[in-house]
Amino acid sequence: MKWIGQHIYDLISRFRDDVYLESVSSGTIASGGNLGLDSNNKIVKATEASGDLTAIVVGSGLVGEDLSGPIPELSVSATLAGLTSLGHAGATTNIVAGDVTMYNTINDGNPTISLGSSATNRLEIASIYNSGGQTLDVVTFTNYSSASGTNDGRFQFYVDEVLMTNIHDTGVSFYGSVGSFADDAQFYASDSTTSSATQGGKLILQSDDGVAMGAGHRLGVIEFKGAEDASNNRTIGARIEAMVDSGLDDWSPFENGGRLDFYTTDGNASESKVLTLDSDKLATFTGAVTVTGALTMPDDTVTFAKASGVTPNVFGSNIKLIPSDFAANDDGGNTKFGVGYVEHASGGTPDSDYGMRPANSLVELFAFVSIPEGMKATHVMIHAKGNYDAEVFEAEIDGDAFTSRSSGGAANTLIDMDDVNASATNFLAISVNTTATTHKVYGGYVTIAIVED
Repeated sequence: MKWIGQHIYDLISRFRDDVYLESVSSGTIASGGNLGLDSNNKIVKATEASGDLTAIVVGSGLVGEDLSGPIPELSVSATLAGLTSLGHAGATTNIVAGDVTMYNTINDGNPTISLGSSATNRLEIASIYNSGGQTLDVVTFTNYSSASGTNDGRFQFYVDEVLMTNIHDTGVSFYGSVGSFADDAQFYASDSTTSSATQGGKLILQSDDGVAMGAGHRLGVIEFKGAEDASNNRTIGARIEAMVDSGLDDWSPFENGGRLDFYTTDGNASESKVLTLDSDKLATFTGAVTVTGALTMPDDTVTFAKASGVTPNVFGSNIKLIPSDFAANDDGGNTKFGVGYVEHASGGTPDSDYGMRPANSLVELFAFVSIPEGMKATHVMIHAKGNYDAEVFEAEIDGDAFTSRSSGGAANTLIDMDDVNASATNFLAISVNTTATTHKVYGGYVTIAIVED
């Protein structure tokens, strides 16, 4: 009994200054406290204001800079491969300037940020630096999933909630003015497709307000401007406009006529139209035209006006023969050279029709025609009161050459003659075989065309 009592005494004495726990179970500390158990399961008080937390598992990409307390410090590793999540469901993450700094020691020092749900549905920002490691050269965006949920590779930039740039898989669209301001500034449109008759760089000037273009409306314009002083005042020196042809109806699926207008500036910013190329393939110059080289055009496409060096009798591709172009030969004798013009009708009889008539029944009438330089004569028409015999000859101003260039013919019928090219000395002599003083010739024309090389 003594031993039992002593034993009880010893057990009670053990708790006089200390507290021991037997068979301690593992559990969760419900509230904080600076208490713990020693190796004998005795409850002890911490002897320091801080604790050693070196057993903390910091996880992938994190390192413990100072885990000895009282406030442990954790840092992101310089070789962090990536973050699998940031924040939690419903949370808002605010990153202000300077909060995120990336110094990538791999991939040649070019950090990459990739956000998205998969490797093919993500936004990727790749920063590529120059060899000096100072300046950001390239930022690329790939595989953007748009707000509609379609993975169409699109990225859009907004300024004050206004769409400014749209980058997509078929190109880049800019909304607003686009400029290039630098020494030797240039715009390029380079087509890398295999060259062909339909490939090549393209500049498109387009007008589309949702309705059809109206007659006289402008499709686009190219302006050439320059500074007129040292205060950034710039003036147009020339411009080219593409217009809906004003002579046509509004555009439709069945009509799209257009023209080009060319303007130049003279004096104090005074612009004027100098050339129009219209939908009918006509070129209209508002001033004089000077051609320093050869002017070559296909047959039957030349229209002559009162141009310098060209007879004013030319209309279209014909040289008109008027009464003054006709003279009489000497078949009537030395006293019968006359030819007269009947200038009035008396009684309305055929004999009193207007026209040139011979003074003698033996006289024949001749018309003499100069062929313009660079042209050739191809046909002759004589208009007369009757179908008198007619013939075309080539003559020379410096000699007596006189060569027939038609195998006969008659007035009021188009005479198909041998083509006669203009020279410095030749001309046409067209005979009309009048046989009575009542015969009359009204006039005619000579058809001309460009001489082809």
